[in-house]
Amino acid sequence: MRLSSVPRDRQDPHELRIAGKLLRYTLELAQSEGHDLPAAVLRQFKRMQELLGNWHDDVVLIQCAMQTSLDGQLSYHDLDMQERLLDLSRFFLRRASRELSSFSTQWKKRGADVARTIRERFPLTKPVPVTEPKTDPDPAGSDGTPVPATSAPDVASTA
Repeated sequence: MRLSSVPRDRQDPHELRIAGKLLRYTLELAQSEGHDLPAAVLRQFKRMQELLGNWHDDVVLIQCAMQTSLDGQLSYHDLDMQERLLDLSRFFLRRASRELSSFSTQWKKRGADVARTIRERFPLTKPVPVTEPKTDPDPAGSDGTPVPATSAPDVASTA
């Protein structure tokens, strides 16, 4: 059974982290090819991405600890260790929550400016030149009607 705790109107932080990584790599490649992006914008973007990375590290650590506990049936064999593991997991859970909250705060403060600057420097579309429609006649001997493809007849092998 899989439970999703991300409401439909919210972005999944894991998907957002991956998209941010891809965008950062793209921006860094564009920079290496001579496309400029203000240093402050790249710094702000990297900081936001770092917060999501920290969140992810904590979440992975929690999942690994919990899975190890389950796989080793720690509750059956060592309740004191199980309690310490749960305390450690809660610590990382609180820290992960703070990182995600910090990301959200940073995005609310600076995200629109970062996004606008990136879009201005790297537009998603470029204007396509308008050309006159082609009015040349079809090649000689052609009536312009496409010929349907035919398949080879079914022939049994004589070998």
